[in-house]
Amino acid sequence: MFSPWGSAMDNEEFQRGYITGVAVTYCEQVKTGAKLIAQLGCSAAFRKLVQDTVTVEECKVRFFDRGCGRIAALIFEDDMSDFLAQKIMAEGGGSDPTPLSIWATGKLFGYSDEKVVSYLKGLGYSHRPIK
Repeated sequence: MFSPWGSAMDNEEFQRGYITGVAVTYCEQVKTGAKLIAQLGCSAAFRKLVQDTVTVEECKVRFFDRGCGRIAALIFEDDMSDFLAQKIMAEGGGSDPTPLSIWATGKLFGYSDEKVVSYLKGLGYSHRPIK
C-alpha cells in the first residue's frame, strides 16, 4: 500500500517533528500575548515530547485525557491561565462540553466570536433572536 509519508519510521519522525513545531509555535503565541492558552491535541504517546518541548520554551503545560489514547495539552505561561484551563475542563470542556464551555474555551484560546458561533452552529446549536 502506498503511503505519502514513506515508511512507518518516516511517519513517526514526521509526527514528532510536526508536534514539536506546533508546540514551539503555541509557546511563542502564549509568550507574546497572542493567546492566553493554546491547546494541542495529539496521541498520548507524545506526552513526554510535548512536555519536554514546552519546558525548553519556558512555558507550562497541563494534560487532559481525551479518551481513545489521545490527550489535550494546554500550554500557558502563568498560574491564572492554569486555573482557568482547569476550571473550563472541569466544568464541561472535557468529553461532554456545553455551549457555554465551548464559547469560553474558544475565547480563552483566542478565537473570534464569529469563529466560536460558527463552530457552535456546526454542532447544531442556534440562537433565537430576542423578541
